[in-house]
Amino acid sequence: AVAKLLASSLRHPAAGVRRAALQAMPNDVQTLRALQAAELLEDTHPQVRLAALLKIADIPQAESQDLDRFVKVDKLAEDSIM
Repeated sequence: AVAKLLASSLRHPAAGVRRAALQAMPNDVQTLRALQAAELLEDTHPQVRLAALLKIADIPQAESQDLDRFVKVDKLAEDSIM
């Protein structure tokens, strides 16, 4: 129930709620998939994008191909926060 609530909060209109939900989620494959579904690495708020990248780095099961799939290097290169 809590995991479902957190996952739905990843689409909340307030950036602070999205970031807090992401930080509260466990470091597991389900979180990795929720990140992908919510497209948080392409979020309009830079702190949410940063939190998403840090969360991916903390997930032990995340492998380089997972990160490659989520991260568009050309977009990150243009991001002044990243």
